[in-house]
Amino acid sequence: MDVLAPILGSVGILATLGWILRSYLSHRRQLKTTALQAELQGKLLDRFSSAEDLHTYLNSDVGERFLLSTTIEQASPLRRILGSVQVGLILTAAGIAFLTMESRFADTHDSLGMIFMGTLSLALGIGFLVSAAVSTRLSRNWGLINGQKTDES
Repeated sequence: MDVLAPILGSVGILATLGWILRSYLSHRRQLKTTALQAELQGKLLDRFSSAEDLHTYLNSDVGERFLLSTTIEQASPLRRILGSVQVGLILTAAGIAFLTMESRFADTHDSLGMIFMGTLSLALGIGFLVSAAVSTRLSRNWGLINGQKTDES
């Protein structure tokens, strides 16, 4: 475990810092996008001279798209499913790598750490992949993917 602890600690710290940086950058991008959308929508609404003009605009196809764009973030099942597949594949590969490397540490205490990390990563990876498969099936059945509900059971 003397060799494994610094490696796992370093990987954990780097992963945490990467996650914090990614979250921060994503939040900044979302704030900028929201501010730009609000400004554009405000300018567009200021152009209407009467309530009837606004009503006519909002009932048109372009107006419906405008109303849909006012939502800050629309949930995309495919994006979330793809994210689960990506994380699942990475964790599964990491688990297999840890379990494969365990044989190199067979005579040391690091072997148990490798088995633990490999089993945990593999289980989490398979869990994410199963979650993605179930989400895909449910999304298709509910009509969230391909825009139509299927009659599969």
